[in-house]
Amino acid sequence: MPVARLTGRPRTLLAVLALAAPEPVTVDAIGRRVWGTDPPENLRPSVQSLVFRLRRLLGPEADIELIGSSYALRIASGQVDASRFGQLVEAASRLDDPGE
Repeated sequence: MPVARLTGRPRTLLAVLALAAPEPVTVDAIGRRVWGTDPPENLRPSVQSLVFRLRRLLGPEADIELIGSSYALRIASGQVDASRFGQLVEAASRLDDPGE
């Protein structure tokens, strides 16, 4: 994904969705994470607009799905560095020899 050109709220939204991927994130949770303690009064339309902007910026590669009142980024969790790190730590903890 061409993330380098993203700034501001679209970049924050992408980070929120990527860290939760592939699980959905509610509109309320997006509002708290993107706008902090000062979310817009009309949160749902503001999030819809932000998702639209993100889709447009990312192009056809953006697989952001609306599920009920939540949004999910459809990528494999291993494509997100933080998720991949967690997977590797978990796999390492199952090894008998820490040197492996």
